[in-house]
Amino acid sequence: MKITRNEPGVAPVTKPVTTSLNDTPVAQGKTPVVKADEQSVQGPMQAAAQQLREMPEVDATFVSAMQDALKAGRLQVDTDTLAQAMMDFYRS
Repeated sequence: MKITRNEPGVAPVTKPVTTSLNDTPVAQGKTPVVKADEQSVQGPMQAAAQQLREMPEVDATFVSAMQDALKAGRLQVDTDTLAQAMMDFYRS
């Protein structure tokens, strides 16, 4: 099925697109209005967001330690309980 702009019920997107959760679409020619209490929150939130961006996705040191513990038999995993927990998580 070919979709064209003239299809009934199909409307072009008119909302501005943001690239981040922190981006707020702003109409052209207008400046965003920030209330005084929001300014005090933005500083800590921006600092926290920056810290998250600087953190690695995966803690390679921890992963390596867990792998070594599993290989050495120091860490035992109940696979039945793990499998049940995974199934419960994805079912809910």
